[in-house]
Amino acid sequence: VQLPAGVHSGMVGVYKGVWVFIAGRLNGLHGFGNDPFPPEAQNTNIYVVNPATGASFSRSLTDPSSGLNQQQIDTLSTTSPQGYQENHTLYMTGGYGIDTATGTFGTNRVSSNG
Repeated sequence: VQLPAGVHSGMVGVYKGVWVFIAGRLNGLHGFGNDPFPPEAQNTNIYVVNPATGASFSRSLTDPSSGLNQQQIDTLSTTSPQGYQENHTLYMTGGYGIDTATGTFGTNRVSSNG
């Protein structure tokens, strides 16, 4: 079984026997120069793979029909988020990524105005 893209440092869950990949990076080991985490190498797709048949499907988070805003896309395409799966729910928090609105990188966290 092979993904249509090389995804690493993301999350994977299992649903009804298929693997669901979200977040992470597409460019392999990051560099150490001026741009070690290029935004265009963040994985902005969800990949679904059927390990029994080898079939794979993908959908872009950036597709307007996804209904996601840019902040949600940024949050769902971070590098090295933490998380776990419980039953049919995949929980994902944190990760390192870009805030497209400001052009800055940082660790995503839950914040509160109160």
